Amino acid sequence: MPRTPRRPGDPPARGRQPRKPKRPKVPRDAPLDVHWDDFYARRGGRFYKDRHWLRRELPELMPAAVRADPLRHQAPLESDGEAVDRSDAFPAARELAGCGVVGLEAGCGCGAAAFPLLRANPDLFLLCADFSAEAIGILRE
Repeated sequence: MPRTPRRPGDPPARGRQPRKPKRPKVPRDAPLDVHWDDFYARRGGRFYKDRHWLRRELPELMPAAVRADPLRHQAPLESDGEAVDRSDAFPAARELAGCGVVGLEAGCGCGAAAFPLLRANPDLFLLCADFSAEAIGILRE
């Protein structure tokens, strides 16, 4: 039985999935931020799991209730609905004076370490920085 030729717009043959277009490869000598942007564009925020074990490993950053029971569930962070873009400015010292602990996470990615720490300690202030603008975009979501 002769096979009928496929025409554009025909549904794919049974059992075959249409191929996704391949993304162009990033050249090896490209800057690091280009490589990290490509990494997060491909995988999104799903690659790294939240690092809840940091509550146990960094007790000096945690309030007494969390130090007593580091495995206790921590409620998700709540937004006040007012997103503030402070990506290019470090807060003034007077703003940080009310924070219990101030920290810097260099290479924060999409927040797998920052969010569990912030959920466990509402008095913690973390300044997060990363090479990848794509990762920072995921972090802001």
